[in-house]
Amino acid sequence: MSMDPTDSPILTLDDDHDFNTLVKHIFKRHGIKVTTTETVEEFIAQLKETKPKLCLIDINLDRGFGAGFSLLQALRNKYGLSIPIIMLSRRKEDKDIIKALELGANDYIYKPIDDAFLLSKINHFLHHDQIQPLPYYKVSEKDSPCKLTWDSEIIGINEFGLTLRGSHFAAKGTRLNLDTRAHAEIFGDYEKIKLFVSKSWIDSQTHLYHAYCEYDYENEDLLAHIRSYLLTHT
Repeated sequence: MSMDPTDSPILTLDDDHDFNTLVKHIFKRHGIKVTTTETVEEFIAQLKETKPKLCLIDINLDRGFGAGFSLLQALRNKYGLSIPIIMLSRRKEDKDIIKALELGANDYIYKPIDDAFLLSKINHFLHHDQIQPLPYYKVSEKDSPCKLTWDSEIIGINEFGLTLRGSHFAAKGTRLNLDTRAHAEIFGDYEKIKLFVSKSWIDSQTHLYHAYCEYDYENEDLLAHIRSYLLTHT
């Protein structure tokens, strides 16, 4: 099933034989070596033999709906982020994309495959040697301090929370500290406010991530500022 099992930068898993044939044809035309597999057992065996630079895994295998998610999670637990993984699916559900990203997928591609789009994604991982995976460490289940910073745009606000949009994904349940110095008219003198992500999704057109975040309801003074702003601007 493989073009060259001893030197294959790409390893795929899909139980659709016709799809595997198509993938091999696309990659062969562009000089990219690939090993295709149709079962989890074959995939694991080829993973150890070929040491791929990138894996493509279908979410739904003959083992049942979402079986690809289980494999993705197992690979991340064993290998960390050392192998880029792109998930494939015919389903265009936001919840599938979010789950794949939460489990550690690097990207997500819809079927049917567009040749140019697929090659663009593949080249990003195969031809950018300077892109290094983030370090992956196993940590205890106890709480540990951690700080991540990224830019987001406020695109909606109401009495209960606000909607953020940006290029970074915030999973449901994440607690955020939002720098509000650029929005004093909304939040008053508060330079930072606490938020709780209650819903996350991705815009299939812009590929930007959205998060609806609820306020800290114990801060009555902050809520008063927000209500006052809404009364004068809506």
